[in-house]
Amino acid sequence: FVCSSSNLAAANFMSSIIERPDTIPLIGKSGWLDVTMITYNQMEDVGLKVVAPLFMQTNTNDYLDLRSSMMSYFKIMPTKDHYLGYEMMTLLGSMMHTYGRYFQEGFRKDGFQEGKLTKGFQYGNQRSNQILPIVEVVESELVDVNNQDK
Repeated sequence: FVCSSSNLAAANFMSSIIERPDTIPLIGKSGWLDVTMITYNQMEDVGLKVVAPLFMQTNTNDYLDLRSSMMSYFKIMPTKDHYLGYEMMTLLGSMMHTYGRYFQEGFRKDGFQEGKLTKGFQYGNQRSNQILPIVEVVESELVDVNNQDK
């Protein structure tokens, strides 16, 4: 696991893995997906896996509908913050509808909460989401390869 978010470090690690005659698993941070010096083909060839807590599948109906609505109403392309805000508001709204003002109790009782745009949420007695997508490039598409039990 390489915990650096540096574009230079990401490019250096990728090139050193590509040059090796054998293969070793390489796991990086989600920021590596935005490094312009590394192509998706290179990521796929190396088998790079990326820890991406905010990963969203961009080809789902919910994602495409939200993008279309934002573009038609506001005339702008939504940012990642728009999508995350929508995800948070739908989750909290659903929890408040079900549990009222003490909605946080629902996280302990219900366990896994499916997300609209993300994989979902599972807090239990923890203070952070226990669902952690691990993303890999497969046939030039980003795919969550972490099949956690819910």
